[in-house]
Amino acid sequence: NQSIDFSKCGECRLCVKACPGQALTGINWEKQMKREQIIDVHKCYETQKRIMFENTGIDYDLCGKCFAICTYTQIYLKNCLG
Repeated sequence: NQSIDFSKCGECRLCVKACPGQALTGINWEKQMKREQIIDVHKCYETQKRIMFENTGIDYDLCGKCFAICTYTQIYLKNCLG
């Protein structure tokens, strides 16, 4: 597998729009960038827990909407999983 050292997102903001916690900043990432520059981790975590608890009664963090909607994630999954 080839390493990815920079964002291929360009102007795409599907993940930013899909985030129920509005935790993503919309900044394209680069290698060595701190994650806090692209996501508010606390806001993401708290929103995940709230949504999961409201829908299932389980106090656990699970969302993944940003990954599920990402064009590159879909391409990766299609290539890897067939």
